[in-house]
Amino acid sequence: MNQKKSISIILFVIFIAGCVTDGKPYAKDTLLENISGVWRNFQYTGSDRPAKRIIQPDGTITVYDTIDSMTPTEIGKITIRKAWTDSSGNIWFKSVVIFKASAGASYELCRLKNDNEQIDILFASDRFPKEWDPLHYQGCFYYHISD
Repeated sequence: MNQKKSISIILFVIFIAGCVTDGKPYAKDTLLENISGVWRNFQYTGSDRPAKRIIQPDGTITVYDTIDSMTPTEIGKITIRKAWTDSSGNIWFKSVVIFKASAGASYELCRLKNDNEQIDILFASDRFPKEWDPLHYQGCFYYHISD
C-alpha cells in the first residue's frame, strides 16, 4: 500500500473514531422508538449475518436468516445503555442484545444515520467496541424498510 493511501486511511479512522466520542446525550426511550421496525440487508441472505432484524418498541428483537423467512433464527431483547449525537446529526448508541436460545450477549456500538434509514453496527461478545474500528470488530449494516 502506498504512503498516500495509508495516510488517507489513518485520517479516515481518526475522523470516524472522533465521532464515536460522546456528544450531546440522546434519550434512550426516544431512540428505541426510532429504531423500531424492520431492518434488512439483502447481501446477508445465506451468510453468517441475519438478513433481517425486527425491533419492537418494547425492545424485543427478532432476527431472520433471510429477508423472506417467516421463522425467526433468534428472539431476544435489546437494551440501550447509552445514546448520543455527533456533529453530523447521527445518533450513536451502545446496546446489549441478549438472545433467548443461545443465552449469549452481543455488545453493540451502533450508528443510526441522520436520515433514520441506515444503521451500522459493530459488535463483540465480551464487551462494547471501544472505537469505530471495523478491522478489529465484527460489523454489519441494515436499511430501515418500515415501522
